[in-house]
Amino acid sequence: MKRIMFAVMAVFLLAGCDKKVKPLPVEEEETVEEETLKLWVVEPGMDIEKARTMLPFPKTEVLYESPRFGTLHVLGDFERIGYPQDWLGGGYDTDAIIVEKSGRNGIYNYNGEEVSPADVNVHSTPYAQGIQPARLQNEDGSFSFVYGYANTAANKGFYYSGDYQEITETTLDQFAYDPYFDDRRQAFFCIQEGQFGIAAPIYTEESPVYGWLFEPYEGGELPANQVVPVVDLMCHPQSYVLCDVYGNVIMDTVTARGSYVEGTYINGHYRIATSEDTAFVFANTGTQISWSYHGAGSFSDGYAPVKKYGRWGYIDEMGNEVTDFIFTDATELNHGRAYVKYNGVYGILNLKEALEAGEEINIYTLYATNTNEKQLGSVKVNVSELNIRKGAGTAYDSDGNSLEGTTYPVFEIAEGEGYTWYRIDQEHWLPSDGEWLTYTESAPAYGSGS
Repeated sequence: MKRIMFAVMAVFLLAGCDKKVKPLPVEEEETVEEETLKLWVVEPGMDIEKARTMLPFPKTEVLYESPRFGTLHVLGDFERIGYPQDWLGGGYDTDAIIVEKSGRNGIYNYNGEEVSPADVNVHSTPYAQGIQPARLQNEDGSFSFVYGYANTAANKGFYYSGDYQEITETTLDQFAYDPYFDDRRQAFFCIQEGQFGIAAPIYTEESPVYGWLFEPYEGGELPANQVVPVVDLMCHPQSYVLCDVYGNVIMDTVTARGSYVEGTYINGHYRIATSEDTAFVFANTGTQISWSYHGAGSFSDGYAPVKKYGRWGYIDEMGNEVTDFIFTDATELNHGRAYVKYNGVYGILNLKEALEAGEEINIYTLYATNTNEKQLGSVKVNVSELNIRKGAGTAYDSDGNSLEGTTYPVFEIAEGEGYTWYRIDQEHWLPSDGEWLTYTESAPAYGSGS
């Protein structure tokens, strides 16, 4: 009985309210659309002929008041961190790369957009070097590093603002300012008879340079660790060592094989090379990465472009090959992206994000095929440096090398020249002698790795 009365009273109270009772709003759930990872920021087809990273001068200069020589701009092969524009010290935007289009240089960003028009003629002798780093003389006699270009016929120089949107004209002497001696030799950090110091040229008014002298360095802490030449009594480099910011030797030998490549101590690694091949060295341990490369760029964002058998691919900081070797050109990464030349044209790869998301970058995934062909099976590559051919036979051109451990789809199988050939997209084939590839009829999705 009590329960009924309570219920009636509740109805009465609600009915007698002057204000309407509004139902509480129901929050709608946001529908978040999952973004599809794009392998290409810009697919191959860009109307440019070349792309090159905006590298500044290969070494860093330190202003030093020498007790013996006076004011010196001393060269040091210091470690450089980040992107090339960071090293220049001129406040330049890092999202920029030099391109060549119809024989003219311009500046694009890593979205493939034009930042500054391609109108610097690189085939005409006065502009032969195109866009380049330069020392710009300031009013107080000092100098700043800038990007720009010269017109030697008109005796003029032109340099970009930090965002590359404005160009300032100056004289060629101011643009290409040389604060050094007439023969362009410059003092440098070195080690002589176990002591860290500076080698500087001796000169007179009659004879600009007739030798070099060594002086112990007394300037305190330097900008970063550096690779330093060990010189003889004539100040000629004999070998190289790695030194800390105070000139103390960290590693006695930085090249067990080959020669140190000057200006390559970048983002924790440097390069050594012979006349035929090149390798990376971890600066903090001296550990070398494979000698199987015939060319290389620098590490940036954790990856570096390397060249093997005429084609480019990428490795990670452990020396693992992370792409097929299928590009005819490849740049260093910038904010995770890289310009690559594939099938004769440039595109921009979203390389870092794709790799860290577990994507594979091989000839099939880049080909972006939309074929409706029935997939017969798949092959897993068991060896390194296996040629990818443009037909089922060794007479067909190689279009790069496959990555060991990668799985490719199979659309056609052929026999010839003692090999079994597997077509992995519209035109590319992989050969097998029975061991190079493992064929499976039940086909997993392409790019599934192991």
